[in-house]
Amino acid sequence: MSPEVAEALREEGAQNERQRVEETLGDFQTQLEAEKN
Repeated sequence: MSPEVAEALREEGAQNERQRVEETLGDFQTQLEAEKN
């Protein structure tokens, strides 16, 4: 595998990870809002 391909895969993985974290945080915030009401 060429370094360029490896780098692209790493960046894609980082983006997916960030997206997953943001979704988890969004769910958490939704739960907090629901509990307050």
